[in-house]
Amino acid sequence: MVNFKNINIALFFLSFSFCSANISFPGFDIFTSVERLSLGGAGFLNASSLSSLVNPSVYSGKYFSASVIRYPASITNQSAAMVLPFKSGYGHLLISNTSYGIFQGYSDDAEPTGNYSSNDNKVVGSCSYPIYQTPVKLGCSVSFFNSNYGKYNFKILSLSFGGHWYIQKLNAAVGMSIHQLGFSFGSANVDLLNTFTISLSKKLRYLPSKTYIDITKNRTQIEIFTGIETNVASKVKILLGTSTRKIEHNTNEDLFKTVTGASGFGLQYSDGSFSIHYGLFIYGTGSINTGLEIKILI
Repeated sequence: MVNFKNINIALFFLSFSFCSANISFPGFDIFTSVERLSLGGAGFLNASSLSSLVNPSVYSGKYFSASVIRYPASITNQSAAMVLPFKSGYGHLLISNTSYGIFQGYSDDAEPTGNYSSNDNKVVGSCSYPIYQTPVKLGCSVSFFNSNYGKYNFKILSLSFGGHWYIQKLNAAVGMSIHQLGFSFGSANVDLLNTFTISLSKKLRYLPSKTYIDITKNRTQIEIFTGIETNVASKVKILLGTSTRKIEHNTNEDLFKTVTGASGFGLQYSDGSFSIHYGLFIYGTGSINTGLEIKILI
């Protein structure tokens, strides 16, 4: 018999994670990008190659990224991604692993059966293309998710579609995307909730900043995410973000936890073709995720 006690403790923390409220399994869309973690979940129009939940039309450029994010209960996520030109657009590949640790298994008679590991693995492939002679880009992505808990295993195959329109006069972009169109199979049946997102990003006129607002809707709830990234020096950027999940995270324990719950903060240093980013996300309980990400222009 698999010992689920430790796994349940781990998944309790993940249940507050990014988009965990949108599906019945909280490990499907945890933070894999330090940029998105720092923005508190905002930034569907932020072209983070390490995020699996992003408007797939935003990818451009030529770069490699890698990150490590540490969660409470010794959960660790490691991800690597690359964006390259592909035909008349861009292609994107993400590989991500989340380790829940090593656990002791027991038989039905409470006899030890040895150790086993629990982990999730995800591979995401995306492409984005501009519509000829227009400020509009379209994109799509396919995701394969594989989850292992001792002898239990299930898989999820899903699709996402999106597009965005860049309004040059306003220095802003408006996007729409739909996520988690798919099905699961294996030892468990996961009820995917299709998520529709409307996103806005805008560079501010009088400040060296860019803001993000995202509204997500599925059949159970509507959530709002907001974030900002600001250049505080020629090579240094600060990121901040939060969401309406602050209400869910509020434990009414003290003012500090109420204010900082469901919020992210990050610091990014860039020098030519290389950048490094440190970020954290604070839960309403006071627990903290921390992550480190690097990006290299190819």
